[in-house]
Amino acid sequence: MAITGASVSAAPTPMPSVLRLGIQAARAGPCATPSSSTPASLAALAKHLAGRLRLSVELCPFADTTAAATALAKGSVDLALLTPATWPIVNGRGRPILTLRPQGALPRSPILAVTRATAGPLTAAAIAARRVITVKHDALGYDAARAAVATHGGDAINRQPSTAVGSFSAALATLAAGKADVALVPTDLWFVGCGASKTVCAPYRIAWQNRPIAQHAWVLRGGLPDELRYRLIGIFIALPLDNPQAFAGAAGGVRGAFEPTEASALDAGGKGR
Repeated sequence: MAITGASVSAAPTPMPSVLRLGIQAARAGPCATPSSSTPASLAALAKHLAGRLRLSVELCPFADTTAAATALAKGSVDLALLTPATWPIVNGRGRPILTLRPQGALPRSPILAVTRATAGPLTAAAIAARRVITVKHDALGYDAARAAVATHGGDAINRQPSTAVGSFSAALATLAAGKADVALVPTDLWFVGCGASKTVCAPYRIAWQNRPIAQHAWVLRGGLPDELRYRLIGIFIALPLDNPQAFAGAAGGVRGAFEPTEASALDAGGKGR
């Protein structure tokens, strides 16, 4: 007897038996498991991933990130380190999953552009043309706020002065007095400052929000299971402690830490939201 109205869940995407890892090399070549000529750090990375994921790992050498992005878009490589310039080649057929924050580098914290409520939405370029203030949230807050605008098309902000005020309430007061057009503030300050009272932030609006574009990100090919993405994120984050040599291979010898990232991390065309 047929059962009507019953829903059938789609079968989960199976884990691959091979993970093809795109790497930078002096000469391009076919994907292959590590050999005696493979740099020790990359061989350690392949071995570590294979052991943790319980699958075979092949290294796919490319001369540059353009070739790696093209291969990922065609489905001939599964994971590659790409840049904002090469990200458009992927054209939706992959997702950034990890960024590397070099030691001492600015955090990619979300930044809000706050204006008076009567103002309309802004682009990064429009923000750079306004009178901008920032909040002295922490030692890196000023530079991080300007970097968020600059990397999304508002690079003119780096060529003009910007006043830093001492607190979130001072920023709102400066906007209210008409002494500035835009206040760049970290997301947490907005929610903490506005959460205590519904009326405090009523005269203001968020006209733009974004975070600095990542310089590099590991991009996972589309169509692969979410389980693989989550496991890769966990493995890469733990690399500095679990396997420093493998971390050196994944980070290109740069000291720092891997961080999980948003899908738009490399999107240089982002206009904020």
